[in-house]
Amino acid sequence: MSRLWSTLFGTNNIVELGLSLIDRALYTDQEKADQKEKMLRAYELFKVVQRFLAIMFCSTFLGLLILLVLVSFWLDTTDLDRKLYIVKIY
Repeated sequence: MSRLWSTLFGTNNIVELGLSLIDRALYTDQEKADQKEKMLRAYELFKVVQRFLAIMFCSTFLGLLILLVLVSFWLDTTDLDRKLYIVKIY
């Protein structure tokens, strides 16, 4: 039988190539789990950077909010209308 295939297609390992093609076409549960594990490992560095950026953004936002609250205790708002009118003129 192998001789018939080799005569028809010009190679001796056509059956092995066909079987490997079928094996690569099927995606088993174990291969899916291995692929997901590899993806999660590659994704770890991105998650660390994402957390770092989130901490930077939140700390900046909270720092400005606290600064605004602290400055509001010393800001005189009774004369604020006149100050805004002067800014509009210029």
